Amino acid sequence: MSETGPHTCRFYLFRHGASPANLEKRYSGRADLELTPAGRAVFTRWRRILRDIPLAVVYTSPLRRSRESAQTLIQGRNVPLVVEPALTELDFGEWEGLSFDQVW
Repeated sequence: MSETGPHTCRFYLFRHGASPANLEKRYSGRADLELTPAGRAVFTRWRRILRDIPLAVVYTSPLRRSRESAQTLIQGRNVPLVVEPALTELDFGEWEGLSFDQVW
């Protein structure tokens, strides 16, 4: 079977770009944080890398950092963006917002 045949299905998995909590080494879980400028820049670069690769659909978590990453990735393309609640980050409960050092 040809790798580029009509039944080929490829998945590209991305973690959202950096948020302030990532830079501060904090658990962000379900906190609805925006991307940092560097986080946006990463997805701008990915958009250029993938520009000639057809995408059928993009799924994203409802969290702002994930939606913003996905929207940046498909900017200027006619690709459906599906917000899927099942992709939402884990809830870290009492650890939410704490630094890694505070927890460990």
